[in-house]
Amino acid sequence: MVHEVFTPTPAELAAARDLITRFDAAGGGVCLDATGRMVDLAVIRNARRILSSAAS
Repeated sequence: MVHEVFTPTPAELAAARDLITRFDAAGGGVCLDATGRMVDLAVIRNARRILSSAAS
């Protein structure tokens, strides 16, 4: 039960991958997400955490 609650959904994983791709394409720093909102390094750190938790 606990594993199911804390495991990222496929949609969360896809969003995290998209953010990291956009961030890398922008050369690091600040980028925009799929909806046009500004994304900073703190959001990217969270996206990386989501991806790493799925790999565990």
